[in-house]
Amino acid sequence: MKHRMIIFTMTYDVEKISNDQNEIRLRANYIKSVAPRWLVGTFGGCFSQTYMNIKSQYNIDAGVEYDIFPRDFQ
Repeated sequence: MKHRMIIFTMTYDVEKISNDQNEIRLRANYIKSVAPRWLVGTFGGCFSQTYMNIKSQYNIDAGVEYDIFPRDFQ
């Protein structure tokens, strides 16, 4: 999980101008070997950012991998 907060304050004449930005990211991956050369995985995450007006964004992905070069775990 990653959290970032930026607070910027500036005074112009007598008026105070402030800019508060918050960002939160969360990522998760799960990868499993199903055969000697085959792997499958799922990837997910959520994101929120006040600067870009993104209240909440979610994503889920899947992947399959085939290793053309065999691994030798001796």
